[in-house]
Order: sequence, then structure tokens, then C-alpha cells
Amino acid sequence: MQWGTDFASSDTHTENVSGTSSNQLRVDTNKPSSFYQHLTMFFTRIATTVALAVALASAAPAPDLQKRQPNAFFCTDADFTGNCFLSTTAGCINVGAGFQDDVTSFGPDPGVFCNLFTNFDCTGSHITLTNPGSGHLEQLNFNDVMSSFQCFFQ
Repeated sequence: MQWGTDFASSDTHTENVSGTSSNQLRVDTNKPSSFYQHLTMFFTRIATTVALAVALASAAPAPDLQKRQPNAFFCTDADFTGNCFLSTTAGCINVGAGFQDDVTSFGPDPGVFCNLFTNFDCTGSHITLTNPGSGHLEQLNFNDVMSSFQCFFQ
């Protein structure tokens, strides 16, 4: 925008007010229209920018919650010590060597609950844990018996 250039090159028009030459009114015929044109263009650009920003923000895809996985952390010793593993996989999980029938601490993430099973393929006796889980599965009569588990969002 070149406001100074428009104002400097404006034409003026002089009219006689009340019929005498001493009461002349100087009217710049280009300034008002040029000023309002620039002002209108300025606000139009702002409105367009805001509308574009709103459109882009609303068009952004929402996070796909189906792709998130319910996480769980478990360890071979009490109070989440010993050999530990963070599971970030959904579905029924068969624990591998080093953890089968040797888990003493188990904790799901906030907003997650997990079923712990005595047999592979999420079968057999089970217990259900929610966050923060348990650092002493022996208190739940489930110490060193877990072979599989499955976690879900609450």
C-alpha cells in the first residue's frame, strides 16, 4: 500500500462557499475515496487471512485414536524392578521367555485396563488391572503365573 503517494498526488477542487472569495472551501476529491479504498483493501486482506487460517485449522485431520495402542509396563520383581518390558502392542500378547510365569509387577497406562491370563492366547484364569496396576501381584494371588495379557482403553 502506498498511502503517501496517493495523498501527495491528489487533485484539489476549490468551491466558493456563501458567494464570497474569502470563504473558499478546499476539498480534496481523491483523498477520501483513495483512503477508503486502501482501508477496505486492508480489512479485506485481514478477513481473507483469518478465513483461510480457520479453514486450514478445521481441515486438519483429527488424531486417529484407533491407531493408538494401550500400553502396559511389567517387571519380574516387586515394585517394578528386575527385568522390565514396555508393551506398546494391541491385541492378545503372549509374553516371551524371561517373563512367562515370572511377572510380579504389572501396570497399565492411565485410561487403560488389562486382563492378565495364566495361559497363552489370553485363556485360563485371569485378573483385571487398571492404572496404576500392582507392584505386588502376590497380593492378588497372581504372582509368577502370567503367560499372556490383553489391554483396552477404558
